[in-house]
Amino acid sequence: MPRTVIPCTAMLPAVRITVATLLLLLLGATRASAQPGLAVAAPDTVRLTLDRVRQLVLTSDPGYLAAREETAIARGALRQASILPFNPDLSLAAPGTGPTAPRNPLEVTLSQEIEWAGQRGLRRRAANAALTGARASVGNSARERFAEASGGFFAAEASARRLDVMRASAELGRRLLEAVHLQLREGEISALEANLAEIEAGRAQARVISEQRLLVARQVELKRALGLSPDAVVMIEPSTTDADSIAPSLPDSLVSAAIVQRADIRALDALVGETVLRAQFARREALPNLRLGLYVEQMPGEAGLRYGPSIGFGIPLWNRNQGTTDMLTARRRQVEQERRAAVLRARAEIVAAANNYAGAASEVAVYARTVLQPARTNSALLETAYRAGKLPLPTLLLLRNQLLDAELGYWDAWLTRQRARIDLESALGGRPVDDADVQPLSTTSQDPRR
Repeated sequence: MPRTVIPCTAMLPAVRITVATLLLLLLGATRASAQPGLAVAAPDTVRLTLDRVRQLVLTSDPGYLAAREETAIARGALRQASILPFNPDLSLAAPGTGPTAPRNPLEVTLSQEIEWAGQRGLRRRAANAALTGARASVGNSARERFAEASGGFFAAEASARRLDVMRASAELGRRLLEAVHLQLREGEISALEANLAEIEAGRAQARVISEQRLLVARQVELKRALGLSPDAVVMIEPSTTDADSIAPSLPDSLVSAAIVQRADIRALDALVGETVLRAQFARREALPNLRLGLYVEQMPGEAGLRYGPSIGFGIPLWNRNQGTTDMLTARRRQVEQERRAAVLRARAEIVAAANNYAGAASEVAVYARTVLQPARTNSALLETAYRAGKLPLPTLLLLRNQLLDAELGYWDAWLTRQRARIDLESALGGRPVDDADVQPLSTTSQDPRR
């Protein structure tokens, strides 16, 4: 079968076209990747301190931002309470129609219902009390979310510190295992002792993995409390709150003053006042309002108009707001009891938090004074003593685990103290937050990682 031979020169244009096309595609891809809009920027790292955590609560936490809208709702209610609730009423009447129309008048009445017994003032005062209560509720929400986010911050920091300790222990175990393998080859130790070293090295690596998992979980929970995305990159800055600034023994006068200033108590106080005012308004509302107006009539066959004033009022025969008054009176008694319960609960929280903080601070002091520094010093000497043949392997492994437990115990006690400190600050009322403390987020700074 004859074969057709195509000269190589016939393929050159196609080759040139293919190469040119590839070059154009590569050039286009390079230009596209150079465009700023198409470049994938690395996520910014959020450096978290305790102050930054509390700032993010005020600016990024959706739960707190939702609670803040209570003040806007209350301001809207106050504005509505200031407005006259009744619009003018216009009525038109033509008593006769059809053939009788020429013999009947056309009547027009314009009237306005007017409150005359101080209802508007009571309504405004009740709305003002509701606004005061809304502001206190927002402050209480900030107090609670400060405590949650601060506790999450310290938990993440404690995990990071514990992870550093476990990594250092795992590195020491790795170096120790290398020395053990060398001694096993030289016949200086038994296979049983070498297996013990292998087991301890594996346990050290497993502890690192476990603490890494706990650190990630705590960081995710912290980011949730701050309104950050779960994939946001955060860096926990070492806290500077080791020094004790709150006395564990609190005088009763300070406790009483703190209870009065707590936002949840102030919110209940405002609710009591609002309920009292609304009960007064309900009784005052039962009084009939005046309806003043102008009456205009056009009679058939007459060139002019007849007009004159009109006045009217309701007769409070059936509805005098009896049930509403009883309901609000009972509601006031209910809120007063709720306030008493809140005061008792706040006092118990302060006493318990102060006791927990005092105990946790003493525990940390004992660790720092008698455990932590000697443990760190001895941990550095263990490897040297073993390599010098002054310490048998089983004893070395036992001592190393005891020193590791001492170091981890310190950080557990440190976290307990920090949490107790946050609980005490929250029980004492925390930092008061006003509307002026937080500015609305602009469209250029809505990314909470900035």
